[in-house]
Amino acid sequence: MLRKAQDGHDQAEVVSGGGGGGLFDEISRESYAVTIAKATSGGDNASDKQLLQSPKLGTLGGVYFPCLQSILGVTLFLRMPWVTSQGGVVLTCVLFFMCQSVAYLTTSSICALVTNGKVSAGGVYFLISHTLGVETGSAIGLLVFAGSTCSLAFSVLGATEIFKNIFDTSLWPVTDSRVFALVLLVVLCGISSVGMKYINMAGTACLAIVLGSIAAAVVGLVVHASQTIQPGDVVWFDNMQTNFTVDPKTNVLPNLAMMISLIYPGTTGYMSGAMRASQLENPARSVPLGTIAAMLTVLAINLMVVVVFGSVVSNQTLKSDKLIMSTLALPHKQIVNVGIFFSAIGGALQNLISQPRMLAAMANDNVVPFLRPFVIQDGQEPRRAIVLCMFLTCIPCFAGNLDYLSPFLTMVNLMLCLTLNLACLAASCAHTPGFRPQWRYFHWSTALLGALWCFGLMMFFSWVKGLLAIAICIAVRVYVKYVGVAQDWGDSVRGMQLELACTLLKMLNTTTEEEHTKNWRPQVLVFSKMDSTGLPVSPQILHFASQLKEGHGLVEVVGLVHGNDDNTYDTCQAATLVLRQHLASAHLSGFGHVYACKDALQSMGTVAEASGMGPLRSNTVVVGWPNTWESGDATPYVDMLHDMINCKKALVVLKNMETFPFNDVKKKGHIDVWWVLHDGGLLLLIPYLLRLHRVWRKCTLRLFAIVSSQEDAGEMQTRLKDFLSHARIEAEIHVVELSDSTISSLLPKRSAEELNHKKEALDRMKVLVTLLTTSK
Repeated sequence: MLRKAQDGHDQAEVVSGGGGGGLFDEISRESYAVTIAKATSGGDNASDKQLLQSPKLGTLGGVYFPCLQSILGVTLFLRMPWVTSQGGVVLTCVLFFMCQSVAYLTTSSICALVTNGKVSAGGVYFLISHTLGVETGSAIGLLVFAGSTCSLAFSVLGATEIFKNIFDTSLWPVTDSRVFALVLLVVLCGISSVGMKYINMAGTACLAIVLGSIAAAVVGLVVHASQTIQPGDVVWFDNMQTNFTVDPKTNVLPNLAMMISLIYPGTTGYMSGAMRASQLENPARSVPLGTIAAMLTVLAINLMVVVVFGSVVSNQTLKSDKLIMSTLALPHKQIVNVGIFFSAIGGALQNLISQPRMLAAMANDNVVPFLRPFVIQDGQEPRRAIVLCMFLTCIPCFAGNLDYLSPFLTMVNLMLCLTLNLACLAASCAHTPGFRPQWRYFHWSTALLGALWCFGLMMFFSWVKGLLAIAICIAVRVYVKYVGVAQDWGDSVRGMQLELACTLLKMLNTTTEEEHTKNWRPQVLVFSKMDSTGLPVSPQILHFASQLKEGHGLVEVVGLVHGNDDNTYDTCQAATLVLRQHLASAHLSGFGHVYACKDALQSMGTVAEASGMGPLRSNTVVVGWPNTWESGDATPYVDMLHDMINCKKALVVLKNMETFPFNDVKKKGHIDVWWVLHDGGLLLLIPYLLRLHRVWRKCTLRLFAIVSSQEDAGEMQTRLKDFLSHARIEAEIHVVELSDSTISSLLPKRSAEELNHKKEALDRMKVLVTLLTTSK
């Protein structure tokens, strides 16, 4: 409404009732998904309480340094010069930009999701599960955890490879790289169990060493300080063009897909900031600023290494010496070797920071049953998750070669990026008011382009492995859906479904209320009598509606209870939950509601008239036969039937419902339909739909048509046969002759008068009264 402000101008004022203002204030501070999560869980979870007690991180220590350390891995030192020699400077730069574009597009989606509200523990798992639903979030979370084991193994094996280069281990009792990798893995897991504070300090020191080693390698290359490189090895612009040759060590001829699989891991790691968003002082500012700054820094470093080494060092030297960066280092090659070692150690520590905590967050959400042993309490470190991560990482460590892990690591990361972009696209397309990201550079088209780009790279790299990764994700999602604990976090999938439903309803909205007969289907409204506790008196009526499901229409079950006090609303809400449980037990996909009223029979007509919306308004009403109609006053019940007829509803009255079979019973025998003259469309449709259900599938349909003794029974038999043939319904036809006086006693007065127009009634094949029974 409008009110007058103190300055005399009209000022808008929004008035809301029922606590709506408080809800809007809550949404303005947090995302809609987080608000729903808190409402359903009864408050903040243990992870949130832990985070409130721990000190918060800034942009540098919480995002920039971790991202930089995760991205600057062993790929830059051990693989980038060799990739440059095979693909050439131009192609390597193009492939690097192509892989980096995935990171930029996905980062835009991450920034949009992070700046849309508070992010709890779990990182990208939290973002996906609260956007695409708990099933998809859990599936991707488990897949990412599996990928993190390979990433951790990737870092450990890289550190092991350079460790053997730093120290001459040929005379050691144990020389197997896998043994060194396992020992190093145990040491790193022990360090990660100490706590976040000390890991961050160690990570910062490792990053400083890595940056110093890169500078030593570039400076050494420029001034040619090292005397180990021969003059003939320095050839200007010898690596500009592509020159794929067989690797003498692996005897494999590189190709474009292999180049992508080796380059792409060097562009990942930019999610480290988002993984610890819950520990940041201001995630909405720190994640976008720190992540993009780290990515630009890595872009400059990688392009500098590719261009400088590709322009100066000969092609043959780059191919034969995979440690060319340490060979050229100033003043000694061990500086770069140490930098490579600590680069791998830093990447491994970043994995051990984020992945066990993501697994613990999934366990705390109580979604996946087998993760319950990894639940942590306030202030605890996820030591059990760290131990699990250690044991799982031992498996890929036995591969002993980085090249075996790169393709799988690439596929898992692309799958994660694809899902993050789809999550942001779903949140944008759902048009929910709760999706209000502060990241102003986001547009739904960037999320769509990122998702398509990730999917295209997956198919280009290996369509078999790509489809296999998608199939694994779907399988895990199905497992979580049917085995996991149901959660409702207000995800964007639900929002997209609502948006699609509203759009289709608007498209179906027409100026005429009548649907064409070809599109007609039963939109069923079932009135279920409730007892004082809110339980359906005759649950068989729900099974009857369930057995009509082949009509593919909407089913709404309404229960009316007497009440008009302050507790009526709470009573109806509790009874509605009970009713919906009965719908689920009857395998009835429909909507259940319980309303309070002063008089049930008088309210049924109003409910039937108001039920539904547009073309989805109920057109068929199912009611039960009263048990006390013989001893009580039948007038209110008859008035209710007249109200339904006046509302133009098809009326189905069920008698002796206690004998109606449940869904787990299979009947044999006949379904008998009795026609007395007037309207027969729905009367045949109901038994036809029943026969499609497994309960009635073995029953045969019999049609009994009543005619007067003055009519031609043979002509009626022929007309009925033609009618059923055109209706494509199989049924036995039986014509029963009765006297006019007997038929008149079965019909209302106005229908008896219509007996004077028997031929017209015969042509229309209409029926007024039907008795639907089953017989053995």
